Amino acid sequence: ANELKILYDMEVPLAVVLANMEYDGISVDVDYLNALSKSMTDSLRSVEFKIYKISKEILIKVGIIAVPSSGGTDPGKLFLLYLSKHLSGSTW
Repeated sequence: ANELKILYDMEVPLAVVLANMEYDGISVDVDYLNALSKSMTDSLRSVEFKIYKISKEILIKVGIIAVPSSGGTDPGKLFLLYLSKHLSGSTW
């Protein structure tokens, strides 16, 4: 009995609204969506950079990658090499 009340009070009226939206179409603010996309991309890049930085520091602390002596390989490059090998399933 309660299911029928939900059907008639909520689902059927909602189906009518959705059918009208489908028939009439909806307006999309493309400029807003493009700006939102850029903002989210920038935020994700910032978070990604922070993750790489923290991960690199941890890998250096535990000795998985070494801090080079002067003139050596940049630990950031070693870290990216480690990640590419690790993520591709290769071993060192």
